[in-house]
Amino acid sequence: MAKFEELKVSAEICELLRRQGIITATPVQERVIPQTRAGKDLIVQSKTGTGKTLAFLLPTVERLKKIPATQELIIAPTRELATQISKVAEKICAKLEIDSLLICGGQDIDRQKEKLRRVPQIVIGTPGRLLDHLRRGTIQLKNINKVIID
Repeated sequence: MAKFEELKVSAEICELLRRQGIITATPVQERVIPQTRAGKDLIVQSKTGTGKTLAFLLPTVERLKKIPATQELIIAPTRELATQISKVAEKICAKLEIDSLLICGGQDIDRQKEKLRRVPQIVIGTPGRLLDHLRRGTIQLKNINKVIID
């Protein structure tokens, strides 16, 4: 298995991963990270627990600009999966000074609207709640350069 450095993941992110005990990439990460970095559109299928979330997050997080604009949208079919993705993203994004936001049903929509006003770089959400925010005009997608459907 390749180390993340060999996949050209930034030294800063490699250090974050090391602190979490993650040293080598899984097979899906080895295949996906270089392709994503090259700007290719992918359809990836792999079993639960094989590292898909990091496979799509790492190369896209590195490309985000630290400006107040939502640049990446991650759509998950369920609250549970959206929450899981959000937790992984938070561990990486917090250290890189990148704002991510989870928006899904079962949460206070007014609180979500307030957080959306701060314009996070990454929004992770479920289809229903994303549509709700689009209808209300509380989310802007004009600067999105990457959409991930998990």
